[in-house]
Amino acid sequence: MNLKNTFLAAVAAIALPIAASAATVTSNGVTGDPLSDAGGAIDVFDGGSYTITFDNGTDAPNTADTLLFVLQNNSASTTAFTVASTSVNSTGGYGFMSGVKTWLDDSMSDFLAKGVGGFKQYEFQLAAGDSLDFEIEFGDAFTAGNAVPFINFAVFATPVPIPAAGFLLIGALGGLAALRRKKTA
Repeated sequence: MNLKNTFLAAVAAIALPIAASAATVTSNGVTGDPLSDAGGAIDVFDGGSYTITFDNGTDAPNTADTLLFVLQNNSASTTAFTVASTSVNSTGGYGFMSGVKTWLDDSMSDFLAKGVGGFKQYEFQLAAGDSLDFEIEFGDAFTAGNAVPFINFAVFATPVPIPAAGFLLIGALGGLAALRRKKTA
């Protein structure tokens, strides 16, 4: 009897994590939980990535939800041009029941219908100390065989020259050349 209880407890311990694992999440550079109301914060200059993969054969926990990312410019630089990219792995046989929508500061940016996958990039500008909400709203996940849907998100900063600074530099070089010409005369 004691051996039987030990065996059942071992089977339950092994089966419980399998049944509870509705989705697999990998994240880098994201602080907080993007599935919570507060969202996950990403410093755009540090960058970050987030992937949520919905496991095969688990329907109930795969309910519709929203991932909220708060993209922040924590630097002292006045502007930062960043690119956010998202990809959705979904086809006619597996994906998200009501599709996937992306939002930038409460404006819908893109919509992928049920069973449609895709890749999208978003370019935006953030002043020093500013932030921007980026949301990914997805429907109930459904799988087909071993094919599983996932949502992948990444953000990174790219340095972009400011045109006004170029004009200032040309003006300063011209001023130095004029001063040098005046000295030699």
